[in-house]
Amino acid sequence: MSVNGVHITTDKVLTPVEVNGLADYQRLVGGYIECVEMHTHDNVFLNEEGKLDRLPLNSIATDILLRIIGPYDVIVGDVVIVGRSDGQGEIVKDISPEGKRWIKLVAREAGATFV
Repeated sequence: MSVNGVHITTDKVLTPVEVNGLADYQRLVGGYIECVEMHTHDNVFLNEEGKLDRLPLNSIATDILLRIIGPYDVIVGDVVIVGRSDGQGEIVKDISPEGKRWIKLVAREAGATFV
């Protein structure tokens, strides 16, 4: 099942994406994936080994998680944010309107580029 989300790079470029499964998530984050669920019920997929690989800081993703779920960890590498899962690990929804609002707010403040 494909879902729509937002790809956020460490270069502060935000791009709408359509994700069609594991291979797409891995391509977008550049490796094995880890998922963090936000209180908006959206999910952030990031590179599971990003810190081990010394990937650069993703300041936008870090700030989004800080504002939505509170103090977290710093996020490194590119991420993709999509909607909610079915509870079995399958993402079944596009990114939520609330998630989009947070992304736009943080990105604008950071001077990010929307593609």
